Amino acid sequence: GLALSCGARVELMDPVEHDVAVAEVSHVPQIVSSLMAGNLADVPRSHLMLSGQGVRDVTRIAASDETMWTQIITANRAAIQTQLARLSSTLADVEAHLDSPVAVAEFLRHGIAGTRGLPGKHGRSALEWAHVVVEIPDSPGALAKLFAQVEAVGVNVEDLEIEHDRDREVGYINVAVSPDQAGELAQAMTDAGWTLKP
Repeated sequence: GLALSCGARVELMDPVEHDVAVAEVSHVPQIVSSLMAGNLADVPRSHLMLSGQGVRDVTRIAASDETMWTQIITANRAAIQTQLARLSSTLADVEAHLDSPVAVAEFLRHGIAGTRGLPGKHGRSALEWAHVVVEIPDSPGALAKLFAQVEAVGVNVEDLEIEHDRDREVGYINVAVSPDQAGELAQAMTDAGWTLKP
């Protein structure tokens, strides 16, 4: 009752199932992100300059509070150890078959299937959105102007991502919309003078 009165979503499960679930979707992803980020600590800066949005996505949560995560990980170590053993086995299998395009493709397909299993907007089934990527100057008011023009088209924005250009004072805003609205939005943005990224 207290949780509901605060506007929270309530899920009821027994403690063991809870520990397994949070190990799968929270604790192990945190460890993997920290491992990936830690692997970059000794990488030459010239190599890091080649990094794109992908490595930022994978390592973003590695910047989380270490005190809190030390407590969480050590408290749920049994469930985490089970998940890490499974992950370690899969990683060893991938390493052993890097020379096989068929095996690599299957590994990647399995990853795609995992992303599609995650709940989408408002907890509904994940959907395939179309993406319109707009170049936007790094200046005050640019984002507000873009949103106003998207609103004028009458397109609902399902999701957003912003990536910054390493060398130029611009960013790229990835606007996810319903596939049947993507063409209309792209044309409207072009007509309004925005540059679209293929």
